[in-house]
Amino acid sequence: MISITELNKILQSKFQNNKTEKINLNDAFSRVIAEDLYSNIAVPPYNKSNMDGFAVSEKLDKYVLIDEVHAGDNRDLSIRNNECTWVATGAKLPEGTNYIIPIEYLGIETEEMVNYIKNNGNTIILNLNEEENHILRNSYLPNNPFEENHIVKKGIDIEEGQLLLKKGTKINERNVGLLASSGVNELNVYSLPKVGIISTGDELKLINDVNSKTIGNMVKKAGCEPKFLGVSKDDFAELRNIVKTALNEYDVVITSGGVSRGKKDFTKRVIEDLGSVLMHRAKIKPGMPILLGEAIDENNICKPLICMPGNVTSCVIIAQVVVYPFLKSLMHENLNKNIRQFKISEELYSQFDRTIYMPVKIENGVAYPTFEGSNMIKSVAYAEGLVEITDDKKYDKDELVDVWMF
Repeated sequence: MISITELNKILQSKFQNNKTEKINLNDAFSRVIAEDLYSNIAVPPYNKSNMDGFAVSEKLDKYVLIDEVHAGDNRDLSIRNNECTWVATGAKLPEGTNYIIPIEYLGIETEEMVNYIKNNGNTIILNLNEEENHILRNSYLPNNPFEENHIVKKGIDIEEGQLLLKKGTKINERNVGLLASSGVNELNVYSLPKVGIISTGDELKLINDVNSKTIGNMVKKAGCEPKFLGVSKDDFAELRNIVKTALNEYDVVITSGGVSRGKKDFTKRVIEDLGSVLMHRAKIKPGMPILLGEAIDENNICKPLICMPGNVTSCVIIAQVVVYPFLKSLMHENLNKNIRQFKISEELYSQFDRTIYMPVKIENGVAYPTFEGSNMIKSVAYAEGLVEITDDKKYDKDELVDVWMF
């Protein structure tokens, strides 16, 4: 038998996913990019105003208004000397603009601006020394209208040619804005592994199939695509046929049941017939009978087979500690365990040279074990995490333990 660490190393080192696909940015959430992405444009693409006001070139107290520019106006204007233009927030600035004088300094509302300008012969006058003039005297305004230039420089957010995201970055609700603002509409990402799931066992004619749902939801949790391929009887030929078909259509094949040493446990024989067994039986409880295999599909591609124990709690825990990390590695994602510490309600220790994964529920800051047997779904259904207990570790009651939260 091998340790769970060695088991995961076999899977994650032997099988990688290098398939890529081009997708639309709208479909990129939670996908991992397969190339470095650079910006082809500057953001913003021009100098723009950060305020509603007047674009001016020099520090004067009187300007002549020559035009007005609103957001979306792409004209190439210019100003010099005592010329100015009205500019809206976000508007492209005329060449020669060095300052924006906010409308607040003129003591008028934006909608009054046109009448005001007409009444003053298209002349804008600033006079900070006379209270009776049309300067807005609010305490929140600085005395000097040129204290800030209120200009957003071209490329200040993103420079043309700038590296946006490195290969291997996962797209989320924040960094997607970098791509959208840079005009990236399509990107290459790693393909999502397709996972075929097979349940086995004559008993499934009499009881509900639980494991396919458990495994399928774990596959979805990892961000991959599960497909349930049905239930195989405890029959070598039938199971072999289903597994062989699955190998040709899916990137990963997962079975449950038939991995022990019973007379009708055919899974190991099927794997040996189609390919080879990489390992069988691990130093873990529950889930010791787990089997890993590999086989070549019709396109000469080596595919992994993960053969899970049939007991429902064993299946859930193996899905968490083996399947989930493996699928994350296939998607080029790091496994970020959510680890929290709680007091344990009772003494815990391992036996028989195994690592125990104890399901626990959390109440008032205390972790309570829920395990009642590997064949009982309630052993894990109400659990909120796992405590890993290696063969050299013992936890006393009320001792702080690390809990890997689900």
